Amino acid sequence: MSWDSCREKVVRAGDKMCEQGECEKLQKAIDRACHDRSWPPATPVAIYNQDGTLCYCCCTGTAHVGPVEESPGRFKAVQDFIPGDEVRACGLDLVWRAAKVDWSSGVSLLDGKTTMIEVRFRMDECDRSLIVADDHLFLTYDRMFAPAGALHRGDTLMGADGQPVGVIDAHPAMNHGCGTHNISTGPFTGDVEGHLINASGIVIADQAVKVASFTGALAAHLKAGERPASPSAR
Repeated sequence: MSWDSCREKVVRAGDKMCEQGECEKLQKAIDRACHDRSWPPATPVAIYNQDGTLCYCCCTGTAHVGPVEESPGRFKAVQDFIPGDEVRACGLDLVWRAAKVDWSSGVSLLDGKTTMIEVRFRMDECDRSLIVADDHLFLTYDRMFAPAGALHRGDTLMGADGQPVGVIDAHPAMNHGCGTHNISTGPFTGDVEGHLINASGIVIADQAVKVASFTGALAAHLKAGERPASPSAR
């Protein structure tokens, strides 16, 4: 897990982790700085306390620029992928393999018509979040796909390691000033194998599966059903 890996790096260097609550209060700013510097999840970030002492928090990755696993243990921002790049992908069996990005596109600024949802979840003893379009598909722990805009507190998502990850909340990202980006690993042929990717430790669908859901090509038994929007997203 990335938090454990980060802590190991800090301890191995003879340094000290900050109190977890302090890291959580600063996490959004930390992750923004991590993205700006292209630092992957599990990178220690130095924090100076008011008394001048030094401790460390960790990059976790947030927002639509959330990190996607490109090779085992290595992540990069989704908008930095270009066709031909390697990315880790799997199917419902969660057996991760190397795949190739065949399509990558997005917008740097939203047009005001796209509703972005911040999905908050807890992993590695730390709150994390992803900001995605409300129609982006997450794999639930019962191996069905649910759009971000219909996720609720208490829902359980599929972690990339096969462990359940509980949703803390899902609500509109009202002050989200950046854009949105998607990638796919090839055309959808009826099987989600190779079309699921690891975004900040959570399994999400690529663009091909998202389009398949829109057009009715995704099998009905893989859809989480007609789920109402969460109260905070209405």
